[in-house]
Amino acid sequence: MNKITRKLARKAGFVFWAESCPWAPPDQIVDWGSNYDAELQKHTELVVRETLKVLIKKDWTVSDLEKIALKHFDITDATEEVEEELEEAWNQAIK
Repeated sequence: MNKITRKLARKAGFVFWAESCPWAPPDQIVDWGSNYDAELQKHTELVVRETLKVLIKKDWTVSDLEKIALKHFDITDATEEVEEELEEAWNQAIK
């Protein structure tokens, strides 16, 4: 889980396993043993707001916005060509 996703999940109210917890499942960060209906709704709202903060900086095309949002949230399961486009769009966004 990347830093932004973790920050938004924590802000939304998800419960995290303590790093020193002996009974935490391996490679698990969020304790999924709770009902997270309200937290998931809040998390979705926070993701949309975080995305809008990044995207409203300039007058972007839809394609640019998609690339910037994917890069901002560290979604990297794209082809090399898309990765290069993402990097270029991201560099433009943060100028």
